[in-house]
Amino acid sequence: MLSFDELTLKFPDQIWLEFSEDDRKQALSNELDYSRSETLWNAYLNCLCLNLLMAWFQEEDETQPLVLPERKALPSIWEVVNGTGIQINETRFVIIPSLDIDTELSVPAEWVDISSWVAHYYLAVQINFEDGWLRVWGYASHQQLKNQGKYDEFNRTYSLDTEDLIEDLNVIWVMQKLRADELANAIETTPALPSLSSQEADNLLSQLSQPSISSPRLEVEDFRKWAALLENSTWRQQLYERRRGRLSMSETPSLSFSSFVDYKKTVSTLVKDLKRLQAFSQKLKLNDSVKLIEDVVQRVESDSFSVAVVGEFKRGKSTFINALLGQEILPSDIMPCSATINRVKYGLTPSVKVQFKDDREENYTIDKLADYVTNLTPESMSNAENVKEAVVYYPVPYCQNNIELIDTPGLGDSVKMTEITLSVLPQADVAIMVILAQAPFSESERDFLENKLLTHDLGRIIFVVNGIDRFERPEDTERVLKHVENRIQKYVLKRAEERFGKDSLEYEVYLKKIGKPKIFGLSAYQYLKGKQKNDETLLVQSRFDEFASALEKLLTQERGTVILHLLASRKLASAIEILKTITVQENALSIKNEHFLQAYTKSIAEIQAIRSRKTEELHLIDRASLEVKYQVQPLLYRLETELKREAERVIEMTEIHASEFRNMNALTKKICHKVSDAMQKVSQKLAETIQLEIQHSVIKEVERLQDFSNLVNKISNQIEMEFVDFSAEAELHKTSDKRMVDGAFEAFTGLKSILTGWSEVGLKGATVSAKILGTAFAARSLTSLIGLSVNWSVALTVGVLSIFHPGFMQNLLLNNVAQIQKFKEIYKAKILQEITKQLQESKIEQIVNGYISDTFTTFKQKVDREVEALLDNIQNTLVEMHQKRDRNECLTVVEHKELSQMRFETVEILENLQQLSEQLV
Repeated sequence: MLSFDELTLKFPDQIWLEFSEDDRKQALSNELDYSRSETLWNAYLNCLCLNLLMAWFQEEDETQPLVLPERKALPSIWEVVNGTGIQINETRFVIIPSLDIDTELSVPAEWVDISSWVAHYYLAVQINFEDGWLRVWGYASHQQLKNQGKYDEFNRTYSLDTEDLIEDLNVIWVMQKLRADELANAIETTPALPSLSSQEADNLLSQLSQPSISSPRLEVEDFRKWAALLENSTWRQQLYERRRGRLSMSETPSLSFSSFVDYKKTVSTLVKDLKRLQAFSQKLKLNDSVKLIEDVVQRVESDSFSVAVVGEFKRGKSTFINALLGQEILPSDIMPCSATINRVKYGLTPSVKVQFKDDREENYTIDKLADYVTNLTPESMSNAENVKEAVVYYPVPYCQNNIELIDTPGLGDSVKMTEITLSVLPQADVAIMVILAQAPFSESERDFLENKLLTHDLGRIIFVVNGIDRFERPEDTERVLKHVENRIQKYVLKRAEERFGKDSLEYEVYLKKIGKPKIFGLSAYQYLKGKQKNDETLLVQSRFDEFASALEKLLTQERGTVILHLLASRKLASAIEILKTITVQENALSIKNEHFLQAYTKSIAEIQAIRSRKTEELHLIDRASLEVKYQVQPLLYRLETELKREAERVIEMTEIHASEFRNMNALTKKICHKVSDAMQKVSQKLAETIQLEIQHSVIKEVERLQDFSNLVNKISNQIEMEFVDFSAEAELHKTSDKRMVDGAFEAFTGLKSILTGWSEVGLKGATVSAKILGTAFAARSLTSLIGLSVNWSVALTVGVLSIFHPGFMQNLLLNNVAQIQKFKEIYKAKILQEITKQLQESKIEQIVNGYISDTFTTFKQKVDREVEALLDNIQNTLVEMHQKRDRNECLTVVEHKELSQMRFETVEILENLQQLSEQLV
């Protein structure tokens, strides 16, 4: 990496400014009152750039720049758009900050198309928090952006490539001195904006201040109306104040902004290093590492979120999505219907954009959708042959914030339709697998789930059993759901997360990324009809609301800590794999052919032996999970007894006065709240006991697996040594790098990192997460899962109130200790009855068993994934070398230099991560 001084020498025409910790703190102190963390971050970047460039311009030009429109108005701008306007003498500039490298200048349309915001020139600014510098790497005029810029309708930005920008800012002043009309020529004429009535403005303000809207500038379909609203300083300030007041209360509790900035800085650094490691992995043909890095980086950089609805043909997938939309938008039929991929995205005005295979795009009204994406008629079938996919825009709440629903063709209808569905899976973050209640979880569905769906990096799989309205008896629904659950448990669930979780060591990280697969029984048809007819009975019978609530929760889940752990762990693991591969490749081709073939055969056999041993170890982890479930059963059986005993004690100890019977509702609530609080403590104590039991069992498994870990490390080192040229120089070269890696990052090498993390941290992932950044990321524990909810107090109150009739109350008001005692006895009897009822509905044993399964499955999956990644990389490297041997190829001098450079940069990346790795462990 070049130093700051080296960079300024390499790019002398650019403006280079260093910033200190004090500069950062000053920017932080000024910008703290925004609706969301994203807008807070935007304000921080703009404020930092503004402070540094204002000082530079003043020093260079001896002129005090002016902030446009004025400094106090900036928060209302930064809340909704990136960029800051300034004026120096007669020249107006807009500063556009970014963390990205110099690939293109991307300017929000507001700065280009609002006449009072238009600038003469737009400055491309890059901020590097890791090294503490800022640079202005180019600029463009307004005229360039309007005439040469690429306009992105989706993001509403004008962009120019690097080669279209001018680096040297001095050119501006020179041109102005040479040409009097230079300033006037720099600006293209912009059309006037429409006038908004007060009512129109108020409607827009109400719409855009809703908590569900993260980016107001993209929500108004007519950009000119949005621009007119924003240009009015009064309306813009009102929008800022409304969003700040409403949204700041809707988000989870306060996240320290300094920690947030550190988080963003850490993510940026990790992503940059990972991309470098990915390039090395590609050159070295470490295919597993390339894919793992690509998947992790994509999750961080993508602002979109895709939910794919999959399943065999005629499972009701399109009807299911229509139920989510609340209208029959997607075509459905009793015969296999969907013939293409249909994406549903958020749009204020319903419409369809059809993308053809020849790259044409056509817009249609929604009623024309069936003509291009179905097999219902010969004409539509012919049209569908030429369609790549259709994008449906509709104002569905689920699709706000860049979320899309994907309707896929049915599996098993034809080979072609199945291939189309499989092509979508790599793009999806979540899959909803729709199963038909009348043919629940067939063998082909099991095969698809296990061998297709679970082999992709999905964040979660949700199972929907559709068509429960066709059952005559309610118990049939429960029987089918149980059957599906048993089939998944028996054949699939134990492997469900083998490809997920990647390198994170904490259980909480697993919960945020995966969660426990859920099975929902519902009727999409009933729900859709209920919505259309406003029939509450059909809506309730459909059981759709339970699924809808779970989906909404999933789509709004916080994943910040997950990203941190994934990036850091993948970076470390991939870097070490690269170093080992470089060592092997540098030396293997120097070995004589006979020695190589002997070593190759032996190494492949040892790899297979490790895989066999790994299978045995995973079975033992499953057995340990089952043993824990047996161990905690007595504790669960005691829960009801202890809850009732505590309830009786609280009721007996509660002092009651005869006057309190005049307000039976208040008295009942008083006692029920006391009972509920006492039972909450009992359940919390039970949860802590069970969680401790689980933790002890996991640590026991960790200790048992140490032998396997040592075997894996021993054999991998033996294989490496088989391909080392044992000359004194080569041995010294290898030992030097190996000591550097093993000494600084010993706890993070492969399987050993998994065992070390689980042994030392146990199930306390949240504590580690907070330690990294000082950020209070909340973690779910078993206590929160089985703790008795506040609804218990309500249920107990309602249940108890129903037993007291007016005559009984009259007797109590006449006094008498015996009557009060009688009241308590009746109260206790009803409370005990309600406790039994609530426990039956809570399904606590099922929750605990699921928690145990998830914990051990995560642990098992991490062991499996790390071992497989290591073995695959070793085997791929050996195969590649074998192929080179067959072609009688040798490393050239250029290849040697390239490998040496990769080694140097990889070790440097690892050294930079030493402190972070220690914190994570």
